[in-house]
Formats: sequence, C-alpha cells, structure tokens
Amino acid sequence: MAIWSFATGQWERVAFPQFESVILACQGPSLGKIDSARLCGPGRAVVAVNNAYPAVRPDFWVGMDEADCYEQRLFAEPFPKILRGSYNEHRFHRGFLRDCPSAFFADVDDGGGMWRYQKDGKFAWYKDTFRTALQFALSLGARAIHLAGVDLETRQQHYADGSYLPEDLRIQNQYLYEAQFAFLRSFVAGCAQRGILVGSCSPGSRINELMPFSEVEAVTAHIEARLPSGRPKLHVCAETGPLYVAYYTAAYAQQAAELRATLRQFKLSHEVAAWPEGGSWQANTQAKVQFIQAMRKKHPARPLVYLDADARVRQRPGLFESLDADIAYHLRDGSELLSGTLYFGPTSEADSILEEWAAENAARPDVWDQRNLQAVLHQRPESARAHLLPPSYTQIFDTMAHHGEPVIEHMQASRHLKESPSAA
Repeated sequence: MAIWSFATGQWERVAFPQFESVILACQGPSLGKIDSARLCGPGRAVVAVNNAYPAVRPDFWVGMDEADCYEQRLFAEPFPKILRGSYNEHRFHRGFLRDCPSAFFADVDDGGGMWRYQKDGKFAWYKDTFRTALQFALSLGARAIHLAGVDLETRQQHYADGSYLPEDLRIQNQYLYEAQFAFLRSFVAGCAQRGILVGSCSPGSRINELMPFSEVEAVTAHIEARLPSGRPKLHVCAETGPLYVAYYTAAYAQQAAELRATLRQFKLSHEVAAWPEGGSWQANTQAKVQFIQAMRKKHPARPLVYLDADARVRQRPGLFESLDADIAYHLRDGSELLSGTLYFGPTSEADSILEEWAAENAARPDVWDQRNLQAVLHQRPESARAHLLPPSYTQIFDTMAHHGEPVIEHMQASRHLKESPSAA
C-alpha cells in the first residue's frame, strides 16, 4: 500500500495497524439517526469519509477533494488524514497541505480494480472518495466492513447535517449515487467470495437491499464481546506499601481534615473516611475495629497504619515502610497500650487479632477499646508477631512531650469533644 508521509521533512512510506472490523462513516441522512459516539471504541477502526467529520471523530479520515471542501479544523486533528497524493503541494494556512499534523497521501491511479493495492500499492481511482475509502478499509485488513450514513440517494435530505445542494448539483450527485449503488452490488458479492462481510448500519438506507442491516449498538456489542477482559494489575508499590487509614464522626470532621493535610504533606498513601455516629463517645471509639476490618477487606494485600482522627504526622514514619509484623503498637510507660497509632500487617494472624478484638468489644461494650485490645493480646499465644512502637509514633502532645520530637503526634481532641454524641 503506497501511503506516504512528509512528517520528517522527507517522503516515507507508512503502514497502519490492521483491524478485523472497520466502520465506514459517510455523511448521508441516516447518519443523523445514529448515535455517532457509539461508533468509536476498542476492537474496530472508524473511517470517516469527507464531511462525516465533525459529526464523527474517527480513527482515520479519508478525503480526495481539495482542502477547502472540508471543515478547516479537520487539518489540526491528531488522527490520520488520508488525502489524494497529488494535493500534497497545495497551499494551506501558513504552509503546504503536507505540513499538517498526521497528513498522509495516497497513490491513486486509473484502473486496476478494487484489489489493485495488493499488487502495486496504489488505489484504483473511480473519481469518488467513497470507493477510495472502501479500498483503504480493505487495506487495513478488514474482514468485516460496516457502512454507516451510506444512503446513496437525495430524495429526502441531502446530508446528515440538514444541508442541501442546488438542484443541478443534486441531480449530478444522484447520477453518482446510482453508479455507486450498482458498484456496491458487485463489491458485496466480491467480498463474500473472499470471506469478507459487508454490512449496513444505515437505518432506512437503500443499501439495505444489498446487504444485511444491523443497529450500530448490536454491531459494536458483537465486536467488543470478542475482546480480552480483565482488570489491570496495579503497580506493586501501590498494592504492598503501607496505607494510612482513619475514620471520623461529624464532630471530628475538622480534625480529620487537618490529619489529611499532614498525610499529604509527606505524600503518604491514605484513606480518611467518615463513619456513622454510634450515639456516644464510647460507641464511636469501639467502631475502630470495624473500620479497620472494613479497610482490610478493601485492601487485603496492604499493611494498614491506623491513626486517630486527631493525629498529626510531623515526620515521615519510615519505620512502617520496612516493618514485618502482625501488629505494632506503643505501650506507654511499658504498661498501657495506646491505640491512637496501630499497625496491622497483611497476615492471617492480624485478621485473627482483629476478630478477637471485635468479639471482646461486643462482650465488654463499656470498656475502653484499647483496653479490650490489650486484653486480647495478653491472652493470645506467642504466635503473633508483635512489635512495640517507640513513643514518638504515638506521642500525646503534652503529657509525652518529654520524649522529644514526635513522628506522629496526638492532639487529644476528645478532651473537649468527648461530651458530643458524635465524638470519636
């Protein structure tokens, strides 16, 4: 196939990707009855002919007339535009037509038939763009060609956009359409002999006498049903790095916003979410384990670092980036577990700890949640890999200030919000 580009400042022959399915869109009246946005998509190439653009923004465009016959913005579009080779030196805008982005030029010559391109790379010139566009579709490797907006008659309306031609041009066009209609009859038969389907997506068109008609939605659904499926695999770091999680009730919304700002400051992956109010401070704090379990279900492969909503990250918590443990926490003065900062590894042992913590909360709803967690850990066998965090990772801003510069600081907002039914 002899299609050329001057993009590098010298002429180079190009080859386009191959597509089994091609939708050829023309500007006949039936194009206005189609949702043109449904034409484009994976698994097919959409080729717009002449002034089917801009109603259709295709994968390829074919036009064999001079540039001033078309919407001028077309020539600034990024998709490939296939033009008549001899027009490459035509002046356009501030230069030549060959200088437009993604402009390609096809060799066309009289005679040789629709399959000539397979012999010498040239398209047979029938003195109309429609038949050149059909040859281009074949050159893309099409095993199925679907014609949209192809009507080949002007009795109702001349073009899809409602524009009309003067009567003398209308009559002239109709002679061309009759010739194209007769050509299509033989073209459909010739393609069938080569195992190529030619079908119509042009509702109400006379071409439906020559080939099967299908709604464009049915055609595209059939094409896409054969495509590979599956969700993309996320980057390893996105799945295995620690995720910082926190929840808040209405009274703590401002506290959560300030926590979120410090997480962003250190570019830490996080999810800070609103949580339904439990009716009391005690109930809201005991929801901590349910929230962490929900995050584990949502992010099963990631370590979780839980923070209370009134926490602030003051330095990058590098310890969590290499920590290998089922659970990590701080014991204040070596005896009191503080649950404001907790680490849970992506392990079955961590899941068991969370389940037992939830059960302990249910059995002792009036006991502080962190005391219930400490009771669970005290009763567990040595199989759990626990890591004790330094005080700087769960540092209460005033009573623990003597430990030096905090990594994660807790502001104890509950001291003045505790009486609110939405406090947590």
